[in-house]
Amino acid sequence: MKTHIIFFCSLIVVRIANADLYFKADYSISEESLTTEKAWEVNPKSPNPHLQRWALNRDVHIEGLRATEKANSKNNTIFHVQADGVISATKIYLRTDGPWFRDFSEFQCDTTPNSWFSVKAGNKIAAVYAATLWHEILKTKKDILELLLQKVSASSSEIALLKAKLLFNFWYETTEKEWLDKVSALARKEEWQYYLKFARENKICNQKQKNTSTPPPAEALVELPNEAMQKVLLTRAPARRWGGRYSVRLTLDVSDKILVGQFLLDTGTQESIVSLLWLEGQGIPSELVLVKEVLPKKILWTFGTGVVQQGVVLRTHLSGYALFLKTFSLLDVELFGPPSFAAACCDGVLGMDFFKNYVVELDPRAPTEVKIWDKNGFSGGSDYFWIEVSQNNYGDFKSHCELTQNKNKIYGARWDTGKEEALLIHSPWIKKDINYAENFALSCAKQVFASKIFQNNHDILIKKSISEDVKDSNFTDQKYPGITIGMGFLGRAPVIFDFPHGRIWFSKKHFELPVFNNESGLKLTYKLNKNKDRELVVSSLQNKASVEKLGLTIGTKVIEMDLKSTLDMDQSEINDRLSGVYGDKVILKWKTHNGYKIAPMMVR
Repeated sequence: MKTHIIFFCSLIVVRIANADLYFKADYSISEESLTTEKAWEVNPKSPNPHLQRWALNRDVHIEGLRATEKANSKNNTIFHVQADGVISATKIYLRTDGPWFRDFSEFQCDTTPNSWFSVKAGNKIAAVYAATLWHEILKTKKDILELLLQKVSASSSEIALLKAKLLFNFWYETTEKEWLDKVSALARKEEWQYYLKFARENKICNQKQKNTSTPPPAEALVELPNEAMQKVLLTRAPARRWGGRYSVRLTLDVSDKILVGQFLLDTGTQESIVSLLWLEGQGIPSELVLVKEVLPKKILWTFGTGVVQQGVVLRTHLSGYALFLKTFSLLDVELFGPPSFAAACCDGVLGMDFFKNYVVELDPRAPTEVKIWDKNGFSGGSDYFWIEVSQNNYGDFKSHCELTQNKNKIYGARWDTGKEEALLIHSPWIKKDINYAENFALSCAKQVFASKIFQNNHDILIKKSISEDVKDSNFTDQKYPGITIGMGFLGRAPVIFDFPHGRIWFSKKHFELPVFNNESGLKLTYKLNKNKDRELVVSSLQNKASVEKLGLTIGTKVIEMDLKSTLDMDQSEINDRLSGVYGDKVILKWKTHNGYKIAPMMVR
């Protein structure tokens, strides 16, 4: 098969011998400048719109799509489709002057691109390269679209055209994915070659002149919030807490049934999830929501990995507000069952696809609630301060933070609302000379968040770091970011996840509140006994006077804490009480050989 290509400036016309479809593509540069909010509109799948210095508005469609009829061997009319060509029109949007562009005096002459240096001329080169790459990939994939359209067969012209459009969408998405996988690195490489050439020609990279200036902080490279904008509340919903994590009631319109379920808010999960076990328990066969044409895939979520299938619902509502979510990953799992929790927590998960489209506030003040704000022009206001947050290659939300202890420093933090711990140190840092019995200090964007964070689950982390299931989740073996910050820290005061603008807004009360840790010397853990009954037992004891005088031993069954049955509590509440969240002492009731014993114990 021969290919003939004719170039007319930015217009490309491609004709393939023995093929019906032609291909036309062109690009232009918009006079409208790019902003973060324009980046949402132009490229909704961009992982970090606040960091984008260019964006492409890509319009691709089939020209002349029509149904044709033909009689089959049984003399029945069968409808197929024909089309004339594929048309692609791309508009390039570029950032105007701002802190995201630097002066060439700051160029450090590294052969490998860094994340922060850019000038306007190089930015335009990257954008034009990206548009050209998009058209090249479309051109190479056009044959596949032709084959897909040739397979369309239906009993009516309407169905034939509908099938053709669905196949076109499938073809477009797979072609777009190939482009997205390549474009960022390749366009940046093209841009960087321009910088190196310019630097050589202007002798910027002479050894004596080589620049070693400190890179600017991430907060200095993005748009500042518009303080004049008014916050617009879309909805608010009562929330439940599970180990410090938040869940809300979500209404799903599935077929002819309205389902109400509890959904966990989890920034550590890639895509929103619905439990197949819950659907089946509600009398909804998986066939009613399953999209069979989409192949199963593996996704990452806070508790490991899972193979999911695609499911669709008619509508999704949160406290009466219609969310954009209509597609979910279907996972055969029950969330947070015994023994750690008194009941199953949730029927699904609201993941990063939810957080990236809304501004989400988690407010622990009574009554605990979740607020959903309009992302357009959002600003947290004077009662909050913000730090920059962006997605890394794993899809995790991370910030440029430092965890320090004496001379030790661990760089980079990922934020995970699905983790109940205050702090998890990743395995590459475990071998460092770190004293896990001492406190740590956390600072982000030159703000000291806390000076007394205790990493009290070191042994658990070491065990998990060698588990293949957890390694699949990618975060525990990352060196950068080197820590994960969970709800033990985030849940102390109101926090607003403004991922559309690349920000997390923290209440100024985060400076004032302590991070509670269990320093009582007593560790209690839920286990299942031989009868599969859930019970709370002593799993660890340290030589502290407050513990020794009680006479507790490993395996002792604790029946009540603060006059509340431990069967009605979960692991997080137990840890909170032993950490002093509820007061300086707890009252324990436990089982002995002679009956039961009740005694108070100081926890801090």
